[in-house]
Amino acid sequence: MKNKWDIIGSSGNKYIVSFKNNIFECNCIGFENHNNCYHTKYIKNCIDKNIEPKVIIKRKVNIFYK
Repeated sequence: MKNKWDIIGSSGNKYIVSFKNNIFECNCIGFENHNNCYHTKYIKNCIDKNIEPKVIIKRKVNIFYK
């Protein structure tokens, strides 16, 4: 299994997700503040489903109208 992934997030910023000592880490601000982020969840999900992660992550934007 690979232990490092370069990910381009939905905002266009580049992040590095790594897997060390059975722990996923990311260099994004969300992970720094919460020890969890969408990027690490995405990689975990890809590994669980045995699929190759894509380099670019595009998230759906939900728009709510009144």
